[in-house]
Amino acid sequence: MAGLSSSGVLDDRMRKTLLRVALVVAVVIAGIAVKYQAHKVLAAHPVAEWNNRAYGLLRFKDSNTVVGLRQQGTKVIVDQWKGGSEEIKRRSLELGEEVPVSALRIAPDASLMAWTTGPEVWVHDLEENSAAVRIPTRRGASLVDVAVMREGSLIILFSDGLMQRWEAMAQKLQDEQQIPLSHPDQIAADEDYIAAASSSEGKLVLYRQWLGSHMRVTEEVQCPSPPFQLIMAGQGQAPLIIPGGVFLNGNTLNTPGRVRSLAFGAHGALIVAGDFDGLYSVTKDADPFKIADVPSGGVIVASEDYMVYSSPSGTRVLSFGNQIQLTDRGKSLMWVGGIFAFMALMVMMDKVMLGVFYQHPTARVAQKRLDVSRSFGEPSEELVEAAKSGGLALWAGSGLSAQCGFPIRRNFAGQMLEAGRFDGWLNNTDANALQGLCDRGMHEEAMEALVTERPENRTVVSSMVKGAYRKTLDPSPAHKWLGMIPFCSAITTNYDALLEELGVAWGRNLYHPKMRRGRDAVVENEFFLIKLYGDLFRPHTVLLTRQEAMQELEQPDGLAPLVANVLAKKSILFVGCSVDGLLGDLAKFPPKKPLQTHYLLAGIYDQNWKKKASQLSKWGIRVIPCAEDAISHELPVFLEKLAIQVNRRPRQVTSDPVAAPAPAQAPAVAETRVTAPQETAEAPKS
Repeated sequence: MAGLSSSGVLDDRMRKTLLRVALVVAVVIAGIAVKYQAHKVLAAHPVAEWNNRAYGLLRFKDSNTVVGLRQQGTKVIVDQWKGGSEEIKRRSLELGEEVPVSALRIAPDASLMAWTTGPEVWVHDLEENSAAVRIPTRRGASLVDVAVMREGSLIILFSDGLMQRWEAMAQKLQDEQQIPLSHPDQIAADEDYIAAASSSEGKLVLYRQWLGSHMRVTEEVQCPSPPFQLIMAGQGQAPLIIPGGVFLNGNTLNTPGRVRSLAFGAHGALIVAGDFDGLYSVTKDADPFKIADVPSGGVIVASEDYMVYSSPSGTRVLSFGNQIQLTDRGKSLMWVGGIFAFMALMVMMDKVMLGVFYQHPTARVAQKRLDVSRSFGEPSEELVEAAKSGGLALWAGSGLSAQCGFPIRRNFAGQMLEAGRFDGWLNNTDANALQGLCDRGMHEEAMEALVTERPENRTVVSSMVKGAYRKTLDPSPAHKWLGMIPFCSAITTNYDALLEELGVAWGRNLYHPKMRRGRDAVVENEFFLIKLYGDLFRPHTVLLTRQEAMQELEQPDGLAPLVANVLAKKSILFVGCSVDGLLGDLAKFPPKKPLQTHYLLAGIYDQNWKKKASQLSKWGIRVIPCAEDAISHELPVFLEKLAIQVNRRPRQVTSDPVAAPAPAQAPAVAETRVTAPQETAEAPKS
């Protein structure tokens, strides 16, 4: 019989053919099941468990360090440990009276603890062995509650709507203001955000601590009918625990039962615990999904990497991860694929002496090494001179924000699609189609399709943008060196507020594309900052796609002429921009021969970058390349060199310009010639 050897087993040619067919079919079927009939779900895996430790209050001091508080008579036991480590740091604090742990408020960095007893407010420094300090509150005023922010800042709220901000341990009143609530009855804080709510008025007000002191309203929300409990659980969001579940961003999220505690964990997932067994991830459009088995009746705290749950039966530390969950059809396909894989195994064993493995020959193409340096080198004399003469502008892209930990725009688009698939507001078919665009480098097109062709997604996408970019992060070294360079103006495609914190002028002279020009012209050489995608602290200005941003710029009396004027008359230093992204951002501005040369500090990952860079030369842009995997180190190095050379004075050497006093031509001088624009009278051409 054809295909059989004289010994009755398959000959080598037939064996190889059948083996290849069976393996290919098995792999294809399994691939179809995983790609089209599966989705990622959040999971939590146990790391450590202690049955003899139960806490009433938990907080992450940083992404890995946990602080737990428990009551012991008139004392409070404060434990601190890292992740699942058995090593514990313990302190015992004498409060002088029994104070329930639920009444204690602790700072985000676990440096300070506060509580109230009747009309009195007490604070305790958790890092020093000093006694508790009493804050001198208003006489005759009804106290609502206190909240503790970072850097030793204490917020006290009174029932008449007066909110005070104290430097706690110094017992110094720093600021007070009347909030827009007549009868507030709840307050909560986390990081730089503080929220106050009134059950009688059905209203919640969210504040952010701005530039280290001023409290600024960022959002006002109508609350559901009482009762409700205000919680600040990170990411600048203020959910309410209500009898029917959790109220967040105007939506009621269903839960398995009454919620007692909640937290935001990996990928911004909202996790709840309460009068039910298990920890659940809850979303707007899907049923609650159990991610861990734990007993009921405990409290929960989470970071991006870990989650800690403590109940009367003990404390558990869990780490976040993902797991693939197949649909029923996907499980059937995997069974079929397994049958073909078993057939392949039988073919391999047909001949006893056949090798255990048969390696299918494949063509391997060695990855070509990019022809690009791993550093930006030295700043050119022309670039230094442009900055010294006051003719250098900044154009900041998402790569600059990435220096602080914010996601770059192309990665954020992919993360949003994964979140949509995970949370259920984006079906697999649409998610796969949009992911295909991202895989081809068309992330802006994917964002456009996500919110324009599917307008019902706009609200949840806006919420994700706010959650991802309205965080408070410390400026990176790159930002600090940029603050030493005397830019004449700046343009950014970023949502975060890191540039505004470089100086008062950066925050005051701030424009966005929805602004229209008024009668007052921008003074010649006046410093301004344009946020092309809007300002997160003015929610109505936020734009989600490049097309929306360009359309707003081109509106009658829009800011397009101002941007075009900068391109034509100033030298621009492009920082954090890719070659592809910049070509897209400049597409709406016809290339003209500029009066000055522009400079792009580009991270290179594409072998065809030189061809694309030649297209940028039409706008007078000179590309300064560096390998992308070295950019996080080399960008601040280059900016340091530029800042030192720009600020260098004759016969004077500054070894540490960050520690030294700012030179006369540093950007801070712009504050003496800048007036804050009104949102009704907008910026025209410079």
